[in-house]
Amino acid sequence: SFFVHFSSNRSDFGSDKKYHSFYAWNSLHHKYWKGCPFLVILKEKKKGSMPYDEKSPHHSSSLRKGGNSETLCDAFQKGAEEAGYQVEKVSLAGKQLAFCQGCLSCQETRHCILHDDAEAITAEMKASDVIVFASPVYYYGLQSAKDLLDRANPLFASDYKFRDIYFLASAAEEGAKTPSRSITSLEGWIECFPKAHLTGTVFAGGVTRVGDIKGHPALKKAYDMGRSLGE
Repeated sequence: SFFVHFSSNRSDFGSDKKYHSFYAWNSLHHKYWKGCPFLVILKEKKKGSMPYDEKSPHHSSSLRKGGNSETLCDAFQKGAEEAGYQVEKVSLAGKQLAFCQGCLSCQETRHCILHDDAEAITAEMKASDVIVFASPVYYYGLQSAKDLLDRANPLFASDYKFRDIYFLASAAEEGAKTPSRSITSLEGWIECFPKAHLTGTVFAGGVTRVGDIKGHPALKKAYDMGRSLGE
């Protein structure tokens, strides 16, 4: 994967070779996410379990604290916790995630040759009963969570535990079809895991700035969806 910069002035970036080498290295080996996709990872509900704060830590490092996607995520999480599930929230913000190199060695070893934050995140995904993806919709597509899905390729050959997948999305545009391409992208990943299925989606349209989602009906829908896990 290469990023190519076109310019009529070579002084914009110096040597062509040096510039292209830098971006080739960057795109294959390092990427630090500054967006705000979240995963809510739910563990099995157990009778007599200890309170949430003693059993499962809450992780969030979003640079856009309290953003619309995170607020949707929190609503689902609140419902799931009230239903008795152990929940962990993971933000991709600030995480180091390299792009999948397509070597397919993980299908033999069940481990990725790249060593970064994707290792711990996909390990949590594998051991979870339910996975919830929460992401803004940019250019009508799934945001940076798609790169994490690619890096989850080692799970394909594993004895993964997750069955139910949920998707929570927010966008500035209100049209009902706005998240359709994001959902289709996620469904493509899910289809590669025969034991899993897309169980539900929630979309909050018409939200742009932090706090715009306050009072949005999608928040109750997300909460109710999380709460229904206990039924």
